Amino acid sequence: MDPPPLTQEEVWALADEIRSRYWPENTFPVDTEAIVEFRLHLGTEPCHSLLYETGLLAFLKRDLKGVAVDHDSYMDEELLPSMGFSFAHEIGHHFIHRDLYSKLSHRCSREWKDFILNLPEEGYRTFEWQADEFANRLLSPHPPTIS
Repeated sequence: MDPPPLTQEEVWALADEIRSRYWPENTFPVDTEAIVEFRLHLGTEPCHSLLYETGLLAFLKRDLKGVAVDHDSYMDEELLPSMGFSFAHEIGHHFIHRDLYSKLSHRCSREWKDFILNLPEEGYRTFEWQADEFANRLLSPHPPTIS
């Protein structure tokens, strides 16, 4: 499983395009939960012990129709900034890695963790780096570029 060979600038351009399309208010902070639920129409599925069992706050479901989130973290107002980044990260996977997700076979969080742990290190690093770069760019205001 190889993530698409995108440069940082290409990932940022995609994040800017997605923010423009799905958060036209262009206000900050970006409400990534609202983007997931109301603009992309993905379900949010709180799962008990997700963080404890997998070390994950959230993951994009294999069918691309929802995001599983750690129940306790999702309900804790103090963790909302972390959840916002997690939603942005999963939005990144949704747009950057949708072709890869179509090839996955995990059905639950433990299978997802097993899949991730068995990825070649370089592929995993790229997969997560792309989603992190996307999330950071989606959540951060940037001045317009001057041509």
